[in-house]
Amino acid sequence: MKRFKHVLAIFCALTLTFSCSSDDSDSNKNPNNNNNNNNNNGGNNYADYTISGPVLNGDFSINQTNSIETVGATGTYFSAELTGDVAVIQIILFDSQNGAKFAVVLPAETGTWNWGGGDLNSNDVFIIAPDDLGILEVDQVSTTISEIQINPSGGIAQGLQSAKGTFSGTFVLTYDNNGQEETEIHTVSGEFEFSNN
Repeated sequence: MKRFKHVLAIFCALTLTFSCSSDDSDSNKNPNNNNNNNNNNGGNNYADYTISGPVLNGDFSINQTNSIETVGATGTYFSAELTGDVAVIQIILFDSQNGAKFAVVLPAETGTWNWGGGDLNSNDVFIIAPDDLGILEVDQVSTTISEIQINPSGGIAQGLQSAKGTFSGTFVLTYDNNGQEETEIHTVSGEFEFSNN
């Protein structure tokens, strides 16, 4: 299982890095403003969330619609046979225009999971980056999958048909402050949905 977690982490890192746009010239980013995406739940693939803390505050969204070509989404399913433990899903949303990213690995079933206190198991990947400012990682978070549809014969790429869930808790923001790496606790709550249909 440990090897599988490293493979997932590498896959997440490569996917998030590869998805970044070469258009990094937008130097007028304000971390206290919405990241200029449609902040609605109408799309099939989205992550909408609110951040409160000493560095970031506001509503943020990554929403894949036909009108926003910079937003991409991937959803994958890893069977228990592949993981050597429990079956998991991986959802990644990204906006290459502003650097926003959302990546989570969760058990492939409905239910609620509490993360934190160093007690992360097979679902130890949960990363949010509302823009290029920094990365939020789990401190103490509760995540609920309310809907999920799996097609086991679809393999890794087509196995996850759809998933919907919510999350809330505290995340650690790691960011660069004039060349010095800083960390601050932030409260984050939101919802996400992925559909392969």
